[in-house]
Amino acid sequence: MIGLCSVTFLDRKVEEAFALAKEAQLDAIEWEEILMSPKPI
Repeated sequence: MIGLCSVTFLDRKVEEAFALAKEAQLDAIEWEEILMSPKPI
């Protein structure tokens, strides 16, 4: 299994991070919930 950590994409939108991981044919993203979750309004 090949993947990456979501912190790699801190400056990108969630959808863009998913698209890039899919394009690179990665198997997984280890998601940093505290940093990457949408902020409440």
